[in-house]
Amino acid sequence: MPTRTGGQVAPSREHHSPPPITQGTVVERLEKLTGTHHASFRDLAALMNEYHTVWQDTGAFDVLVEEAKAETGHFTKEERRAWADVMITSLRREKIVDRNSTQSDVLDALIDSFQPDQNCERAWWVMFYSVALKNDTTTGATTPNISKLKGHLWSAFNDVRFLLHSSILNVEALITMALFAEEHLSPQACWSLISKACTMLIDLGIGTHATIDPTIKQKRDTLFWRLSSMEKAMSLILSKTPIFQRDLTRSMALPSLEDLLSTRSRYPTDGMPVLFEAHYEQQMALLSRIQIDVWHCLPGQETQNVPRVRKDLEKWYTDAKKVLEASALVEKPLLSTRGFTHMELMLQTLSFHFHYLDVLLTVASKELRAQCVGPAQKVLDLLPYLGELLADDEGLSICLLWEWMHYPMITFGTLWGQVVSRGVREGEQSERILELLENVPKFLKILEPRNAMAGKLQVIVEKMIYHVRNIYHSGGPLDHQGETEDSTNGSVGGETAVGDTQSEMQFDMPTTLTETTLDGSLDGLATLPDNFLFDPAFDWFTWGDQLL
Repeated sequence: MPTRTGGQVAPSREHHSPPPITQGTVVERLEKLTGTHHASFRDLAALMNEYHTVWQDTGAFDVLVEEAKAETGHFTKEERRAWADVMITSLRREKIVDRNSTQSDVLDALIDSFQPDQNCERAWWVMFYSVALKNDTTTGATTPNISKLKGHLWSAFNDVRFLLHSSILNVEALITMALFAEEHLSPQACWSLISKACTMLIDLGIGTHATIDPTIKQKRDTLFWRLSSMEKAMSLILSKTPIFQRDLTRSMALPSLEDLLSTRSRYPTDGMPVLFEAHYEQQMALLSRIQIDVWHCLPGQETQNVPRVRKDLEKWYTDAKKVLEASALVEKPLLSTRGFTHMELMLQTLSFHFHYLDVLLTVASKELRAQCVGPAQKVLDLLPYLGELLADDEGLSICLLWEWMHYPMITFGTLWGQVVSRGVREGEQSERILELLENVPKFLKILEPRNAMAGKLQVIVEKMIYHVRNIYHSGGPLDHQGETEDSTNGSVGGETAVGDTQSEMQFDMPTTLTETTLDGSLDGLATLPDNFLFDPAFDWFTWGDQLL
């Protein structure tokens, strides 16, 4: 499908999924890489396929449809009044609606009406039921009540008038649903909502309309940068072509501090950060420009630009840390405990973004691939503290749930293969990696209440760690020190030699095994996708591209 960008149609550059992965080919691959046989290889292959099935689930909307079919009854006026109050408070806190706007007529309609068709636009009903679902799930509402809310949400959302009519309110509703209904969505469903919101905003006109009313322009620009961060993140996670493409993202003026401060109270009574948060949002807008450059550096595209983009990323991180740390020093004495946690979460998320993107860039470059282990370890190092912070602050406006889940998973996939390939030959580093891998299931357990997918991934990761430890403690890859000199350039006795230094030929593997020597002919291996070592969802890594 072609993609519209700023009134123009751009060809889709979506990366297509690799061929289906079979247990047999994965086991064979692992045996060739390690030069040994192990019963756990087959278990690892099955777990990788299970992971792929969980991450690529497309049934979230189907579940909502079933809830809508089963929906019976209405909510009491007292329930609707409580949810309406929570909705306005939540939308203002997340800066989805203007803090100065008053919607008394809308609130009255939401409280007094029984059906989404009555008295106010469907977008308000989408926001209403999304926030109500989040609130009731958090406060432990009964299952029948949650099922009714899900049914009502789908009834409000699934209307051609809502989905085809572009308006600021509809864009805000899609953002709200993506954030607040996260427990009942999937990565694919979230992408559908965000990409639709981006398309609506483009239809309304952004960036090039000089005659537009300044107030409307500012509102659209604010939504653009909010959506830009979200859609760039999901583009990288799901290998989707960004809707706001590179030229449009670069042409948009960055939000000024004055504009960002205008959306929040200058004198908050809840002890939350104001100036710091405005600086953070400005840095996220800058980051979204780098994220689209990272997307264009993925294998099969502009990989020659990886060193330049990596320098841009490092400069952004250095500058952003200075700005935010200075702002934190000024504002910290004014914060409540909740405000301090929120600020600390933003600071840690800054590093989370940086190291994750550094992993993607180093993995994308054959010359830099051996360096991917360092930033991957740093991502996993952050998880324990991030988990503590997220237990007190879900950070809806800081990072999408799917980013919290995806960053550890892709770095997990980058590291466990190092243990399998190098094993006891590099025992100290392998032990360190195994210790870090344990951070992933613990972190996913913290996220499980927000979406059941985290719990499923936790179980898969725990099983994978168990099998990786089995392989490691059984001695890991065979020791080839006694083989002939020719064995370092090819296969010996049908098995693959394992190199001990970075100077030897590296296997073109984006997520793991960065220092492995293989049969120079790569016989029988080119048909396998290079992401079989645990990240099949990230299908922009295609095996053929890595052989070019």
